[in-house]
Amino acid sequence: MVEFRDQLFALTETPVINEVTHDSLRVKRKILMSEYIAGYPGGSSAHPHILEDGTMILFRMDMRYTRSYNFISIPPQPASPDLSPGPFTGAKIVATAPSRWKLNLSYTHSFGLTDNYFVHLEQPLTYNLPRMVAMAVTGSTVADCLTSYPGQSNKRTISIISCSSESLASLALFPCASRKKELFQSIEVKMEDILVIERSSGKRTAITYKAPNGFVFHFINCYEESDQIVCDTSFYPNGSDFIKSTYLEHLAQRPMEHFSANYKVHFARFVLPLQLKGAGEGENLVKLPYTTATAVLAKGSQTTVCITPEIFEGNHGAELPRINYAYNGKKYRYFYGSSAFAQSKSQLSKYDLTKKRVLTFEVEDNITPGEPVFLARPGAKQEDDGKRH
Repeated sequence: MVEFRDQLFALTETPVINEVTHDSLRVKRKILMSEYIAGYPGGSSAHPHILEDGTMILFRMDMRYTRSYNFISIPPQPASPDLSPGPFTGAKIVATAPSRWKLNLSYTHSFGLTDNYFVHLEQPLTYNLPRMVAMAVTGSTVADCLTSYPGQSNKRTISIISCSSESLASLALFPCASRKKELFQSIEVKMEDILVIERSSGKRTAITYKAPNGFVFHFINCYEESDQIVCDTSFYPNGSDFIKSTYLEHLAQRPMEHFSANYKVHFARFVLPLQLKGAGEGENLVKLPYTTATAVLAKGSQTTVCITPEIFEGNHGAELPRINYAYNGKKYRYFYGSSAFAQSKSQLSKYDLTKKRVLTFEVEDNITPGEPVFLARPGAKQEDDGKRH
């Protein structure tokens, strides 16, 4: 749900955006973005960004021959009073990044944004475009068109920097060779791309970021610091088939305990270096002292960086994350999450990313908490000065 131009909209990864009433949440009308951007098919993400001036940034897929990911800017009010008063009048594409596949587009639920960049995770769970074109004939659903695309072309042999037992690798989520700084380990892993697009030019940067395979519903927040982008997500290390496992037909066949044991979500912090000049082979390019995330040039490349995230271990609620939205795209300290899909007791969690600790608030039995919402106290000076609902 998002409020824009004093109207309330419900949207997810479909071409249709529903305007709903404020009092009853009943659908008032259905809107297609193609009404505002000519000939534009494709689904969106469920989580647009609202900038400080009220501009909405929306992610949409272009399923035509271009096979691209587009970022759309919609002003808080139409530029001219003579324009039609539609809810998205003035919408325009401000950035585009092509898909790495010929016939697939990555499933996208959310994306990241900083002062100068858009951040998109091109994960191997994809929409198969030929299947989608044939839906009307085959009677299939969008779910039938989702396919994991890890094949041979999605496997890379990469070099990763060795790390100490106290770092991320001690969590046994990613491999580590030894403590010796100059020792490297070549491994074959399934990778996913993180795309960084300049907001000023609307074009993708020259650097390719390769991250360990996993699944992300939600970006938590992104920000820039010291020529690096800090990218925080709710990350499932083994969640390539996560979506289909949430369908009722699958949940009815297996107990929830089985589901939550196999799909554990973690806070994951990736760091993306923006400058590679002078980078040496095997050098950890992450220069921020407060994170164990790594970024290393791929062997034999000057433009591809292999990254591993810092992970918060444990069964804390890290899904449906929310922040104090005044810190969206900026350096922040706290976020709030729910235990949705977690095996632990139903709880809400407050993550302190500076002290690296988690406070939990357990709820009553047989109750599953939804998405937390942070309400800042009027005139608040502290980031976490407010109420969580």
